[in-house]
Amino acid sequence: MRTRRSFLRLGTGTALASTGLLAAPAAGAALVRSTKDVSALRERIAGTVVLPSDAAYPSAKQLVSAEFDAVNPRAIVYCASTADVSTSVRFARERGIPLAVRSGGHSFNGWSTTPGLVVDTSRLAHVVPGSTVRFGPGLRGVDSVAALSPHGIALPAGGCPTVSAGGFTLGGGLGWQTRKYGTASDRLVSARVVLADGRAVRASATEHSDLFWALRGGGGGNFGVVTEFESLPTRLSRVVSYRLTWSWDRAAEVIAAWQRWVITGEDELASVLVAVLPDSAPAAVPLLQVVGAHLGTKAAADAAIARLVSAVGAAPTSNTAEELPYATAMMRAFGCSDKTASQCHITGQTPDALLPRTTFVAHRYRTFARAIPSTGIDAILTAFEANRRPGQNRSLNFVAWGGQAIRVPVTATAWPHRTAQFALGFSAALTTATTPDDHTTATHWADTGFTTMTPHSTGHTYQNYGHNGLPDWQTAYYGPNYTRLTQVKHAYDPDNVFHFSQSVGS
Repeated sequence: MRTRRSFLRLGTGTALASTGLLAAPAAGAALVRSTKDVSALRERIAGTVVLPSDAAYPSAKQLVSAEFDAVNPRAIVYCASTADVSTSVRFARERGIPLAVRSGGHSFNGWSTTPGLVVDTSRLAHVVPGSTVRFGPGLRGVDSVAALSPHGIALPAGGCPTVSAGGFTLGGGLGWQTRKYGTASDRLVSARVVLADGRAVRASATEHSDLFWALRGGGGGNFGVVTEFESLPTRLSRVVSYRLTWSWDRAAEVIAAWQRWVITGEDELASVLVAVLPDSAPAAVPLLQVVGAHLGTKAAADAAIARLVSAVGAAPTSNTAEELPYATAMMRAFGCSDKTASQCHITGQTPDALLPRTTFVAHRYRTFARAIPSTGIDAILTAFEANRRPGQNRSLNFVAWGGQAIRVPVTATAWPHRTAQFALGFSAALTTATTPDDHTTATHWADTGFTTMTPHSTGHTYQNYGHNGLPDWQTAYYGPNYTRLTQVKHAYDPDNVFHFSQSVGS
C-alpha cells in the first residue's frame, strides 16, 4: 500500500537510511560525540538523562517498534517540566546536536528518535479535569480514559491504548468521537509550547494564533515541543459497543454496504470494518468484522445495525451490541477487557504492563471522499490476499470519518482532510524475530495495496498514518495548508531545529 513509486526497505540498515536516521550531520554542525558533554545536562534538569553507558539505556532508547532499535541516541532526556524541555532544547541547539521529540514513541517511521538527543515528554502525563481539561503530551489513551471517566467526561482517543496525546492531538486525533464531536485538534483550546530558541509560550486563538492554527493538525515535532494541552472535553458516560462478523466470501458485499452505511449514517455512529489475517499462511481464512460504538441510545444503535445487515443482504455469523460504560467499552476496543489500565501498557511502561512491542510494521493509508466502486473493491481484496506469507499479520482497515470532522472549512485549522468520509489502510505487522527478507516482503505487499487503492482515493493521507517514501507528501498530508505551514515554520523555527524526514519545511 505504499506508493505509486514505492520504495522497498531492504533490511534494517536501508530502512533507517530512508528515514535519515543514519545520515551524516549537516555541514557545519558542531555535532558533539562525547557523552561527557551530554552528561552535563544532568546537572541542569530535574528529570533524568539516560546515556549509552547506563543500564537503563537499552530500554530507554526504544520506540514501540523494534525496527528502530539500531538507532543509538546520544542521550534520552526524560523531562519532568516545561523548564526541563526548554533547557534540553537550548542545550542541543547551542551544541549543534540533532534532537527528536518523543511522547509515546509510536512513530512507525522512526520520527521520534535520532542519533542525537531524544527529548522525551512521557513523564508529562498529568490530566486535570474541568470545563476544559489540561493534560500533558505523555498522557496515554488508556490512562486518559481511566482518569476522566469517573468525572463523566472524555478526551478523544484512538484505538491504541498506549498512543500518547502529543503526536495524537497535533496530528489531528481520530477515534470514536470524531463523527459526533470532531477531531482532537478541533477541540484544542490552547497549548504550552517550547520553541526552538527555548522560550515557552502559550498558543491559542488570541496568543500566537498562527502557531495555534499550525498545532491543530500540523503534526508533532514540527514547530516546538508541547508540554501541556488544554482541550474541550466531551460528556460521554455510556456507549453501545457492537461487533458483527461475516464469512469471508461476503467480503465484497460487506465492504460495499459498509461504505454507504457510514457515509449516510448519523454522527453518533463510529465504525471500523476490518479484515484480518493473524497469520498469512496460504490456507488461512481472513476474519471479517464490523466493530465500533454508537454514541446514542441502544434503540438507535440497533436500528443502525439493522440497516447495515439489510444492506449487506446476508445475516452476519455473529451480531452483538451492548450498552456499556464508556471506559468499559474503550477497554474492550483496546483489547484489554481482561486487564487493568496499568496492565494495558507496553512492557516496561508500567511495572505490570502486559502488551508486547512490535517487531516491524508496514502500513499505507489513503482517505476517501466517496464509496469505492465494485471493481475497486475486487482489486483491493485481490491485493489483500496476494503473496501469502506465514508469520505475517495482515489487516485491511476501513475507518469511518465524516460527520463533524468534515463540516469545518479546510483552511480553518492545519488539518486538511475535510472531505474524507473514511480512511483505508493496508497494514502488515511482524511480531516475532524477522529477517530483512520478511521486511521487504511485508513492505512490498503494503506498497501494492497502496497502488491499488490510490486511484479511488482523494490522493491524501492522514499524517499520523504516514510513511516514509510517500510521493508528494506535502500535499498528501496537508493539502492547501502546506504553504501556510511553511510560513509558520519559518517564523517559529527558522533554523529548522525540529526536523525529520517529512517535517514541515524539510
